[in-house]
Amino acid sequence: MELNVKTKTRAFTLVELLVVISIIALLLAMLMPALSKAREQARNVVDKAQLHSWGLAFGNYAAENGDKVCPSLARVNGAVVTWDIILKKYYVDDKIRFCPSASKVLSGSIVVGNTNPVSYIGSQFGAWSVVNIPSTLPNVTGSYCMNLYAQTPPDASLLSVWRLNPASCWGSTAVKGASSIPLLGDGIWREVTVGPTDDARPKLPIVSWEQAVAWGGIGAYLIERHGKGINLVFLDSSVKNVSLQNLFKLSWSRDYIPKEPTRRSWMH
Repeated sequence: MELNVKTKTRAFTLVELLVVISIIALLLAMLMPALSKAREQARNVVDKAQLHSWGLAFGNYAAENGDKVCPSLARVNGAVVTWDIILKKYYVDDKIRFCPSASKVLSGSIVVGNTNPVSYIGSQFGAWSVVNIPSTLPNVTGSYCMNLYAQTPPDASLLSVWRLNPASCWGSTAVKGASSIPLLGDGIWREVTVGPTDDARPKLPIVSWEQAVAWGGIGAYLIERHGKGINLVFLDSSVKNVSLQNLFKLSWSRDYIPKEPTRRSWMH
């Protein structure tokens, strides 16, 4: 004689299901900040590693050229090229041009000039894009900015492009205090000159190339891309995270007057 025993399977009630969903949502809410922080820490590590690679590239150039810092412009085989092209022999992957937190030109970026295609100013988490004139210079995109007063000045025929005082340039990796002289870092343009009295962010929006050239300056670095500041590689190839306030204490040029860090009205 066989007995057919039917077992009743108990299903979740709607209330129990909602409780489970609520617990999962609460756990996710607790984990998200930690995951976001971990991602930012990872990007920060990669950013510092790439800036260190740039420091090695500049250092290798200096080692082969009597401690001279790579100029921002030079004539190579009859063509005018920029510093990032001059140093191409010292790096392989073009990803080195980008901070991992600012790897693309963002929609709505500020247009500079009237070229076709156009150039774009970068932002806190957006890359810049430069259409070079004359066309012999390759168009480039990136998210690091060179301090032009760190360079060995280019020859006189090219010097007028940047409107800088060659006597203010450091020009050598062997100078005293190289660990406080910024070479390259997170920024919203490819290269700028930081004047003796620079003390503010750029006035946005920039609506013309002339305005962008006239602006220049420390403002290109005043973005909170990593924590409360940016990452910089210095003339001695060291890499540091520097707060916006402490950027004003650095030795940007021979005639820049370092300032004690004070909180500006636009700082958070």
